[in-house]
Amino acid sequence: MTVIITSCSKTKRYFVPHNMSIASCKKGSLAEVSNEWVDRLKNYSGETYLASEFYGGRGFVYAKDTAQKLNANLAVVSSGLGIIKGDTKIPPYGCTVVPGSDDSVKPMISDNSFSPQGWMRAMQYASPVSKSLTDIIKGDNGLILVSLSAGYLRMIGQDLATLPTEVKERLRILTRAPLKDIRPDLHRFVMPYDKRLDSPLSSYRGTMSDFASRALQHFASEIMPLEGENKALQTRQINQSLDRLIEKPYKPQEPALLEQSYDDELPLLNGLRDNDHSGPCL
Repeated sequence: MTVIITSCSKTKRYFVPHNMSIASCKKGSLAEVSNEWVDRLKNYSGETYLASEFYGGRGFVYAKDTAQKLNANLAVVSSGLGIIKGDTKIPPYGCTVVPGSDDSVKPMISDNSFSPQGWMRAMQYASPVSKSLTDIIKGDNGLILVSLSAGYLRMIGQDLATLPTEVKERLRILTRAPLKDIRPDLHRFVMPYDKRLDSPLSSYRGTMSDFASRALQHFASEIMPLEGENKALQTRQINQSLDRLIEKPYKPQEPALLEQSYDDELPLLNGLRDNDHSGPCL
């Protein structure tokens, strides 16, 4: 079975209590803040929700819909929970490594110990709902479609790179991140998606924030049915598909021409003017 790995979303579909926001924790070192946060996750006794139903946002919905179409297992990389299965019940929470958000972790770290990778390792190690990447893909022998932005790829890059060789051969990384922002030992698993996907002729164009999910849609709909699981053939087919979007010059659709041109109508208009006895219009 195919596995799809996507990221969580800032948009949550359910109410998040104040004490389940990282901003309500005491400031301290990464270890201190992560320990308090994990304690809150473990001690939460309210209503929980399926991970696949908790997140909103266009990119997440794209990934979820693709998983349903492929009958694939969905996994979510979450800043506040670690790596979780889509069918795991999770508490409502607010926590992100993205700076500038009200639920951002970084302002809570009072020293220089913060890094997104370090925080994610703490969540994967201690979160009561997190699973290792090995556990996530256990029992599945299909493709592993990693649909993530550069930041999330950095957070789980080590996990991907240390998978067994035979498992890594099933990786397909779908992202807009430049190769310089991705671990070198993962480069050969990156599919050649780029700005061509956003050509005016593309039915998959959209915003940069959901690029990875749109690349996932294209790969699942346009590539997998044609090329199965052969990575070399898939790479070639992606390039051919995207190249076709830029080979044709884009022309805005022009209004349909009238059956009779304006020049053809001039004699008729002149005749009406010559025979007009109605007087001036007031």
